[in-house]
Amino acid sequence: MSVFILFLLALTAGILSSLFWIPEEDLGRGYYQLNALIVLGLLALLVAVIWLHPIEPFQVNAALGYALMAITCVGAFLYYAAVWMQRWRWGRLPAALALIAVT
Repeated sequence: MSVFILFLLALTAGILSSLFWIPEEDLGRGYYQLNALIVLGLLALLVAVIWLHPIEPFQVNAALGYALMAITCVGAFLYYAAVWMQRWRWGRLPAALALIAVT
């Protein structure tokens, strides 16, 4: 199960890191909105797996792991909200925060 959790975290980090390289004017809101929804879906799946499965994925540093997971979820949601409102500059900080927390 821990391999699945690491896969979800790596996939989330990869998607979040690719959002910084493409200018917003080239692709428009739909591309970023889709990527933000994919990240939110992966994080929702991650939260469901961690809460519903009886293993402890963050064994030694459980409090830190849960805090970083919460920061990642909040940052991804704020990024999605900024993309939805087309506030491109506001979205960079939550995306960077989520990327740092997930890695």
